[in-house]
Amino acid sequence: MTEKEAFNLSALTLAWVGDAVYELHLRTALLAESHKASTLSRLCVGFVNHGAQSRVLSALEPLLTEKEAQVLRRGRNANGSVPRGGNPGDYRRATGLEALVGYLYLSGEADRLQELFLIVDKECGIESSR
Repeated sequence: MTEKEAFNLSALTLAWVGDAVYELHLRTALLAESHKASTLSRLCVGFVNHGAQSRVLSALEPLLTEKEAQVLRRGRNANGSVPRGGNPGDYRRATGLEALVGYLYLSGEADRLQELFLIVDKECGIESSR
């Protein structure tokens, strides 16, 4: 998919893809921590939730290009529903992060995505083997 095609997708579609990519990345990165499925699941749930993603985003935001920041804002401002009991601010920031990840993945920006994932790993305290 071209950068323009990816950019023209709705923010919630980008976030839908980004959610899967983000979780798969963390699941793979966590293999360095354990090989026991129950441990991996518990660790992953701790990193793939809107509160944790919002915190990680704070480390990434200063490093984003203008185009990336624009995708992030589109995702953050998208009209998705916020789960009951969740923090709406964190949820919207997490949706923005997921939209950014989806955009970078779909537009073929693998090197940039890996660069940002190294920071995600560091913020989550995961040993990076890349």
